[in-house]
Amino acid sequence: MLAVKLGLERGYRHFVICGAVGGRLDHTIANIQTLRYLLKHEAYGELVGDGNHVILQGPGVRVYSRMRGYYFSVFSYTEQCSGVNLTGFKYPLKDGVIKNSFPIGISNEVTGKSGIVSLDKGILLITYSKDMNQN
Repeated sequence: MLAVKLGLERGYRHFVICGAVGGRLDHTIANIQTLRYLLKHEAYGELVGDGNHVILQGPGVRVYSRMRGYYFSVFSYTEQCSGVNLTGFKYPLKDGVIKNSFPIGISNEVTGKSGIVSLDKGILLITYSKDMNQN
């Protein structure tokens, strides 16, 4: 967290935090909270480790590259996310609502070179996860 604060002070707005997923669950949760801190300060962060990538997305549009062998999942980090659109995915979604009490966005796949996620309200927690049985 200290490194992230220092990076923000120095003007950085894009952070990739390696080795931040897996291992101790309390550390992983703290690292996800660090992503929220970055988003609050108008910065972007990504956690990488153990075959997983974790990203928080606020309102707006983002393009996500296809990662061969990885599943793409979306969860509501806030109580509810509305105006959720998934374009370029195996299971598209148009103007959807995702609640943090009911996981409906798991194990999707980017079908082309990239997929587009747009969001009107809320914060999405997005994961790329590699099935540990795959090479």
